[in-house]
Amino acid sequence: MKSFKLLLSTSLIFAITLAMAACNDNKLLPPEEEDINSIARAEGVSSTPLSVITSMTQQQATVTKTTEDGYTVWNCTTTGTDPRVYFTTASRNLAIPQNQCILSFEYKTTTGIDGALQFFFGKVRYNYSSYSAYFTNSDMESQSIRFFGYDKVVSDWTKVEINVTEHRAFCNNWGVSTPGTMYYWSIWMDLGISSGKNFKIRNMQFRSLTAEEQAIQEEKDRFEADKLAFIDRVNNYLDTSFSSDVQNVKVTTDEVIVTGNAVGSGRFALAEITPYEDVTEFETFPHITAIRSSQFSIRLSRYVERDGFNYDRLFSKWAIISLEDDKQTLASHARYADEVAAKRSPSPLLAPRNKKGVLGMGIHKVDGVTNDYDEFNCGISTVSCHINQWLMTKPIATTFTGVSPQPAIEHKYGGKTYYISGAAVADNDIKLKTMNQRGDLVFTYIEIWPTGSTSQTFDPDITPIIYHPERDGGNQLFPNLTTPEAFNAYAAFLEFFADRYTQDGQRIHHWVAYNEVNAPSSWANMGQSQPEMYFTDAYMKSLHFIYNVVRQYDQNASVSPCFTHNWTLAKDGENEYAAVSMISNIKRYEAAEGEIFWGICHHPYPVTSAPDFWNYDPSYVNFTQSTPYITFYNLEVLADWANNPENYYHGQKRPIYLLEQGVNSRSNSAADQHLQAAGVAWVWKKVNAIDGIDGIAYYAWVDGNDGTLMLGLRRDATNGYAKKESWNVWKAAASDSEDEVFQQYLSVCGLSDWSQVLH
Repeated sequence: MKSFKLLLSTSLIFAITLAMAACNDNKLLPPEEEDINSIARAEGVSSTPLSVITSMTQQQATVTKTTEDGYTVWNCTTTGTDPRVYFTTASRNLAIPQNQCILSFEYKTTTGIDGALQFFFGKVRYNYSSYSAYFTNSDMESQSIRFFGYDKVVSDWTKVEINVTEHRAFCNNWGVSTPGTMYYWSIWMDLGISSGKNFKIRNMQFRSLTAEEQAIQEEKDRFEADKLAFIDRVNNYLDTSFSSDVQNVKVTTDEVIVTGNAVGSGRFALAEITPYEDVTEFETFPHITAIRSSQFSIRLSRYVERDGFNYDRLFSKWAIISLEDDKQTLASHARYADEVAAKRSPSPLLAPRNKKGVLGMGIHKVDGVTNDYDEFNCGISTVSCHINQWLMTKPIATTFTGVSPQPAIEHKYGGKTYYISGAAVADNDIKLKTMNQRGDLVFTYIEIWPTGSTSQTFDPDITPIIYHPERDGGNQLFPNLTTPEAFNAYAAFLEFFADRYTQDGQRIHHWVAYNEVNAPSSWANMGQSQPEMYFTDAYMKSLHFIYNVVRQYDQNASVSPCFTHNWTLAKDGENEYAAVSMISNIKRYEAAEGEIFWGICHHPYPVTSAPDFWNYDPSYVNFTQSTPYITFYNLEVLADWANNPENYYHGQKRPIYLLEQGVNSRSNSAADQHLQAAGVAWVWKKVNAIDGIDGIAYYAWVDGNDGTLMLGLRRDATNGYAKKESWNVWKAAASDSEDEVFQQYLSVCGLSDWSQVLH
């Protein structure tokens, strides 16, 4: 068996994705002309219609009931930032049968909604004079389901069908039995995070699965059970103390040299495992070399024809297996390359002139004229690396705003020809040359954006290759490393990118492997609600892969995971893992399979959206390693982790950078701007004083990209990108005028001296 991830055929995964999670991937099914209840009549599928509780006071939303084309239509208008509408069954005491797991409705909207369309499943209590929401279990989020992609105008009735089987399992009461005379079943639908939005709904119902859907669901259930079994095998593998070990893997320009110690009687062999294979899943390893002595050193060609490609064994890991009784059994952990021949050796990294940056600013001009690059005098800069925007299967001329049409660049890798977006290259070249001339320390996030995002995909034929087969929504995607074709395509892109942008004068210094990987449903999607170790196993393959490409060209660079502010707190309902748990498992893998030079990219947003976070975060955080969150308020916890020698890489402190976080101004009133400016001052004084936090790229440069949050140093386009008060604070940071500009904010922060921001 090559890979557990290939247990499902591509066609079956596609069928599950399309039929069972269509809405998750924003593939909305076309509207039906006939009443959707005709499905039940035609196929014997049972259904339970739902209706809005119009007599109940909706939360920050108004609902009017109309008739359109013979249908009852509920016209919902949001009036606040947490709008909610309640649905229930037609008969108040009618429970929804357990087998009805398809939530179906039609919608259209003249505005779209900001944020997620979120469903909560519970029951409503009636006390003769009013209604009140009542939830059966304590964890409301774990009982909810979220969908994105409803931000666009939809003029025609569009049908959505969502399989909520797993979420019904969370809700151990609703729909199972009659709730009682004082209760009836309800769905709470949150309509995003903004007021003034319109959302029309009709034909809302639950229905049972068709025979075809049931067969797919059963296969999906088996696959999910297999995942849990796979995780057990992985944990057992990582925790096993093997007698034999692969001691060193050295990759030269043309060879791979593997040395080790095979302990015990009988025959042994060296097994090779590629990134698209799973070491725990083989009964017969396909690529083995006989071991002739207990202490061995085996030399193999670096390049080999494999799975239709000229494969670079740099990316493989190597394990010892026992060959007793006609069985192949793991006898060691599998080890990645320890030493890699350098194709280039750029100069050592220089310390940035200051810890200050602005995420996404680069050398852009917000209105064709305005640019703060020189005025801010940042020491840290960032450039984008959106794989879907760079890699193509055919030569397509491309253009960006401000970049004239550019021909594609042919790029051969692994025996196959790919093409790189000429516009992306031209844009990146200009940015990096400017940043390097100024002596900036440059970061890039490696990311994949879904179809329809603002990150344009020039070649739609590349997406089936690089998109993960289990993806089902999210703002960004996890890359596909499950097949030889997908691996080769990703490697082709990364080799081109790393080769071009690790040269002195045009250099990226640190690489971030995907955004907020401990919130993967949203920011590194390879499926909703993936078990943490299942995701982490895929992530470690990807992390080693990126690292082995980059360190051929820059032996000083780090490749780092990126985390949300959730340190020890995991949010099951939002599929968000605790950062410290992922870090612990990364270290388990490294102990077994070899270390790499990684740091931490952390996003320490405040827990609430209040700009005076120092008044609120103390209720949520503490200054120990057990804190639920690490925010601006308790950054000392992250610094303590970094400065602990147990977390060093070969005696070297790991780099710690804050590369996306900001302070909300709530509005553009003078008072709110002043409070935001005080918060920005507080953040800078804290970061600049802490030993162990190496830098911060403030987010955002301008307002307008974060729903109702106003994190920018400038206002949005409709307000002419006007400078906010916080702009002056960030300009003054790390300059001769810092103390003078910052002095006015001490009293706002409740401080008499800036040293008091430190714990």
